[in-house]
Amino acid sequence: MQKNRVNELAQMLDENPGDLFLRYALAMEFTSMGNFEKARRYYEDILNADEAYLAAYYQLGKVCELLGDLAGAKKVYTKGILLAAAQGNQRTLHELKAAYQMVVDEEAD
Repeated sequence: MQKNRVNELAQMLDENPGDLFLRYALAMEFTSMGNFEKARRYYEDILNADEAYLAAYYQLGKVCELLGDLAGAKKVYTKGILLAAAQGNQRTLHELKAAYQMVVDEEAD
């Protein structure tokens, strides 16, 4: 079922290569399938195309964590924290700060 969804999203993305939401949806599918490297590339593509795509920061940070790249996760979360603060998005700011702190705590263990 998931592979069908991935195929559908990939086809839609081929037809609309600039659609960042489709790229985000595809990245989320790869994340849920455990294909973290591929998901990471899609999240990075989103942020390369639009640094203000706030939702991608949390997801990319989590994927970095799952890949064992804690330094990368902290870097992504930090950028997201700065962006969320600039946008005045308190909910996302809180989520990103909490995720960042969990990485810091994990590194300390």
